[in-house]
Amino acid sequence: MMKLHSLLSDGMVLQRDTHVPIWGTAGSGEEIRVNFLGKIYHAVADTDGRWRVELEKLEPGGPHEMRISSGPEELVIRDILIGDVWVLGGQSNMELPVRRTLDVLAQEVAGVDLPLIRQFAVPQTYHFHGPQRELQGGRWIAADPEHVLNFSAAGFFCARELYERYQVPMGLVQTAVGGTPIEAWISEQTLRDIGGYEAVLEQCKDDDYIKATIRRDEERSLVWHSHLNDTDQGLQEGWFQASCDTADWEPIEVPGSWAGSRLEPVRGAVWYRKEFDVPASMMEGEILLKLGTIVDADDTYINGVCIGSTGYMYPPRRYPVPNGLLQPGRNTIAVRVISNQNTGAFVQDMPYKLVGGGEEIDLRGVWRYRIGTSTEALEPSTFFHYKPSGVYNGMISPLRDFPGEGHPLVPRRVQHWAACRIPRFIRGPGAGLAVQ
Repeated sequence: MMKLHSLLSDGMVLQRDTHVPIWGTAGSGEEIRVNFLGKIYHAVADTDGRWRVELEKLEPGGPHEMRISSGPEELVIRDILIGDVWVLGGQSNMELPVRRTLDVLAQEVAGVDLPLIRQFAVPQTYHFHGPQRELQGGRWIAADPEHVLNFSAAGFFCARELYERYQVPMGLVQTAVGGTPIEAWISEQTLRDIGGYEAVLEQCKDDDYIKATIRRDEERSLVWHSHLNDTDQGLQEGWFQASCDTADWEPIEVPGSWAGSRLEPVRGAVWYRKEFDVPASMMEGEILLKLGTIVDADDTYINGVCIGSTGYMYPPRRYPVPNGLLQPGRNTIAVRVISNQNTGAFVQDMPYKLVGGGEEIDLRGVWRYRIGTSTEALEPSTFFHYKPSGVYNGMISPLRDFPGEGHPLVPRRVQHWAACRIPRFIRGPGAGLAVQ
């Protein structure tokens, strides 16, 4: 059966003004016909079953349809656009989705419906046995109300600005993994030419080593969290309950870091509690708890009911409050802050409030805290996405033929990408690059 690369699928954007390759696999020796924009292109699958054609230079526009056939078999790619295609490579600032910018940029994306801006998110993976040709999954989505929140924020805001300038479709190919070092995105041969990576390159070719390391990491994490839960006095005594007495708890400011306080060396669980009043006028409609970001993890309760948990430090805590849980008058919030490796904190310059019914309740200020348990730090896991050449092989090499001819950088467009008005908090501190 014929197969196409994942990028060559419904909704794709092809690069304008260049010879765009179309490629795939079929039975050895089979003749392939590609019918697009009134022209037919021919190819014959080689002994490995691989075939390829190059389309003539394309004018921007669409949507179009492409038919690829071999004998009685036919594949149809629908809703194809022709415009400018950008590869979004890098760390968390390229990975950061639009949905995590809504505290600041909700009005910027309200009602967005731009079907001529598309994104393909490359599945996050790694491979250490050489450059790969194919991607395992992925699909094109449009910047419409259903999908725009899943776009790369940096990618979407720049693509929208470029679309407004040039009035041609925009395609974004997002290939980013938060925290990755540059050597993860570089080919093995280049790293061997640089030198100093030989040992780890060879080690990561051992599949048994990778499986055993992942298994040990998972087991160690399970043991650590089991011990944490078993020894946490707050869990045993129900410090999350609305009736918990905090008279002998210590005061602490939220937001704020444990650095410089008696909590700085604690690795374990620290409980925070606060009482607050809710007016009856706020009880109508949806209510959202905005709890900034917390280092490292948290379990959050309102009136004794857990309304949300987050397992690592970076995501903003945005927890919907179930209907009927809050009551007019006095309510309680309890947050179990888990520090497994880092100095705990409620991060500054983030929102800490309850929002609903057009009103807000400010939760900043003095809370009460008590240590639930203190233990040894959890040894960090091994992130194989960070190892040399892994994501290059799995997430960059499969893109090399798309759109083709060396991915030429067009100075005018690169300059305009750099000048795009990306909000500062999206830009850094991670690294990222957009190339056409």
